[in-house]
Amino acid sequence: MAKGLLGEVASDVEFRVSAKISGEVPVQYSSPITLKITPYTVVIVYPQLQVPGAYQGWDPGNNNTVIFSVRSDGKYEGYLYFPDPNTEFKYTDGPSWDTNWGDSGADGTLEPGGDNLKAVDAGVYKLNVDLNSLTHSFLKTDWGLIGSATPNGWDSDQPMTYDAANNKWTITLDLVAGEIKFRANAGWDINLGDDNADKKMEYGGANIAVVEDGNYTVDLNLNAAVYTYVVTKN
Repeated sequence: MAKGLLGEVASDVEFRVSAKISGEVPVQYSSPITLKITPYTVVIVYPQLQVPGAYQGWDPGNNNTVIFSVRSDGKYEGYLYFPDPNTEFKYTDGPSWDTNWGDSGADGTLEPGGDNLKAVDAGVYKLNVDLNSLTHSFLKTDWGLIGSATPNGWDSDQPMTYDAANNKWTITLDLVAGEIKFRANAGWDINLGDDNADKKMEYGGANIAVVEDGNYTVDLNLNAAVYTYVVTKN
C-alpha cells in the first residue's frame, strides 16, 4: 500500500505546505495539519487461463481453478492442488471447451484439443503455460520455511503443511529474531521473498525480517495471481 498505510484502515497523515521563492531564500514550511486518510486496495483483474480436470469435475467455468498472466503477456502461472494421484486436466480459454489445449505425446508442447495432461502424484503443482510458444510445464511442490530465524538456520527447511480447506501452506514454530524465506522442494531453484516488505512475494526476493523471538504461525498463500504471506506472533 502507498506510503506504507494499510488498505481499508483509517490512518492519521500529516500535511504541510512548502514555499520556495529563490535559491537565496530558505524554503518556508507551514505548520502541519493532520487528516484521517483511508486508502483502498486496488483490485487488478489479470488475464486467466482455466484449468478444468478430474479434480474439479471437468468444469471450465470454475474460477477457483485458474492460473494467471500477471504481465498480460500470454505467459500464465499458478499453483493448484490435485488431491488424487494420476489427475488428468486440460487448459481452456474462458469458461467453455470451445478453445482448449492438451499435450498429445506428453512432450511439453500444447495442441488445440490435445490429449489430457496427467499429474502422477497427488499434491500442489506449479503450472506454467506459454500460449505464445504453446509450451507448458507442471511441477509438484512441497514448501518449507528456512532462514536464520528458524531452528535449523539456513541449513535445512522447516516443512510446511498444506491446508486444502483454506488453500494455503502453514506452519507453527518457534522463531528467533532473524530472517526467513520460503522455498520449494528443499532447494533454491524456486524460492520466494519480499522485496518491498509489503507482504507480496517475488521469486528470489529479499529475506523477510523476524523482529523478536517467539512462537509464530506462518502462512503462505499461492492461490492467487499475487503470492502473499502472513507471519503472526502467537
